[in-house]
Amino acid sequence: MTNDREERLEAFRREWEQQEQACRRIAEAVARLGEVEIAVPRDVLAQIVGSTPEPAAPVLGVRA
Repeated sequence: MTNDREERLEAFRREWEQQEQACRRIAEAVARLGEVEIAVPRDVLAQIVGSTPEPAAPVLGVRA
């Protein structure tokens, strides 16, 4: 039983390392791009950073 757990743990460690390497490669590739502006749909941006309230409409009043 311990052997099975150790094998699963080792498999998990290998998968984790592969994902870490892939993440590092992606980060390096993005860093090489430099400063780049990309268009992000408003709904996706809201999911990433949270919803940003729209500016309030100006209040129109009547002067007496």
